[in-house]
Amino acid sequence: ARLLLRDLQRLRPELRSLAEVREHHLPRNAAANDLRTGGGLCHGEFAWFLRAHPGVARVFECLFGLPQGAPLTGSVDVVALAPPGCSASVGSGKNWLHLDYSPPQGRIWQATLQLFPRGAGPWERIAIMVCKAPAAWAAPGAQGALLATC
Repeated sequence: ARLLLRDLQRLRPELRSLAEVREHHLPRNAAANDLRTGGGLCHGEFAWFLRAHPGVARVFECLFGLPQGAPLTGSVDVVALAPPGCSASVGSGKNWLHLDYSPPQGRIWQATLQLFPRGAGPWERIAIMVCKAPAAWAAPGAQGALLATC
């Protein structure tokens, strides 16, 4: 929770706790949902801490039948933030079931890591999408190409 608050304070220095955060404090999203692509949140400390967490890597290692510590590659996916009263949760909602790219080497797994931090108040959702695959599946130069888009 501390890392998410620090990331949000870079956008809104007046914020003192996650319990204070409302929709108007967050970057706008043209898709009218809680997926936050703006404001650098996808590249913030919160997102990178979760992406790089050994427990998250281990889940993907198990999905791919890899030994612990096997090199993985992944995408920089969105952070989902729906504070109390979030407009993204009003109405019927949308069905997010979809199929992302699957390479010829095999299936790609995408997970949503949902968080429920103490002291954050009644948030509807704090989450990050995470997608990883064996590093051997990546095309030569893929890491450089990915970093060039950041």
